[in-house]
Amino acid sequence: MAKKQLQMVIPDGLVSEPFLYHLVKQFDIAPSVRSARVEQGRISMVLELRSDNENTMQEGIAYLTKLGIMVAPVMGDILES
Repeated sequence: MAKKQLQMVIPDGLVSEPFLYHLVKQFDIAPSVRSARVEQGRISMVLELRSDNENTMQEGIAYLTKLGIMVAPVMGDILES
């Protein structure tokens, strides 16, 4: 199973976009919110994404960036001390 943790910044214009729903339905990716913060109309979050297929994982990440969501990898587990 492919697993990635990603830092995402969702701009104000995309806050109401159901992008997590589309990750599940279109790409069969299971997202888990590791942390989230809302500031000045935008959302900053760390998601852990899981998928049985590395290719669909990459397609899902490409979908997010195409929407205008800034995506960057996170090293290690954000919840570990």
